[in-house]
Amino acid sequence: MKTPKISKTLARNISRMILRGLPLIPGPELYDIFVELKEGKKTINSKIDKAYNSLKETSELISDLESDLNERTEKVKELRDTYEEYSKLAEIEEDKIQPLLNQLEKTVGKGRNIERIVSFFINLVAGIIIFILGIWFSPKIKELIRGDEISSQQTEKPTIEQKVVVPDTTLTKTGSTSEIKNDITQ
Repeated sequence: MKTPKISKTLARNISRMILRGLPLIPGPELYDIFVELKEGKKTINSKIDKAYNSLKETSELISDLESDLNERTEKVKELRDTYEEYSKLAEIEEDKIQPLLNQLEKTVGKGRNIERIVSFFINLVAGIIIFILGIWFSPKIKELIRGDEISSQQTEKPTIEQKVVVPDTTLTKTGSTSEIKNDITQ
């Protein structure tokens, strides 16, 4: 057999009725005070747990912030050191460095003139070589170009028949005009 479930409010009301039946003791009021204390204890415990969790999260955040600050402090120290190095270098007077700059400029200037002369002669020699090669190869290139033109013209020209009259004989020749011209000139 199943026992029926009793809700909290029903149990509370039944407890208050039973306590009312007690003489000289304010039973229901004591019961209410007891219930409130019990619930207050639960809320205090939950508040304590929330406060503990908040403090734990806060301490984690503080440790993260501390590590970030330490890293940034190290970077600031490094930057300060590099700044001090550069400021020491900047303290060198211009009079002390001017002779060094003048000597460096003279050295670079001399090298520049020599490089210009060398590059002029290299370009001159290269131009002469290209000129000579052009003169030497130009007839061969012209022959190649003309050879292509002649062979393309021979395939395109139609064959014609021409009669050449020579005293005492008549010749008939069939072929291209260039072949006939060659025969006539011979």
